[in-house]
Amino acid sequence: LFRSLVDNRLHTAIMNTQDLENQVVNVRVHRQRPLLDPFSKAGLTDYGLDLLAKSEPAIFLYLSVGDFSETIEEEFKMLAGEDIPPTRMDSRMLGVGSQILRHLKVEKMRVHMTNPKPLKGIGGYGLEVVDTVSIQS
Repeated sequence: LFRSLVDNRLHTAIMNTQDLENQVVNVRVHRQRPLLDPFSKAGLTDYGLDLLAKSEPAIFLYLSVGDFSETIEEEFKMLAGEDIPPTRMDSRMLGVGSQILRHLKVEKMRVHMTNPKPLKGIGGYGLEVVDTVSIQS
């Protein structure tokens, strides 16, 4: 568990090995979705857990959101089957996730993403994306 000193949120990192240095690490970062995580058929939290079982080394990073009211309306619409634009990882969450990964000694990673896009600024944390795997949401 990691607690942010900025907003006091708790974030969870689950990994399947202790030795992450000098390896390409499979990484799935998931932003908490209070309704979709337990009720959606998409199973993106399941994907992260399966990644741990099938790929080594791997990390499933689950980032907490503070105020559920930020996402709850969007999630109700998604559960009702409405098409809405994909949720974007904001720069603060990207920074928190990057800091956690560096603390865990990750340097090179294969990122598993639902919406593959360049992760700008993570090089400043000493992280390098060597590959991106597109997953279905």
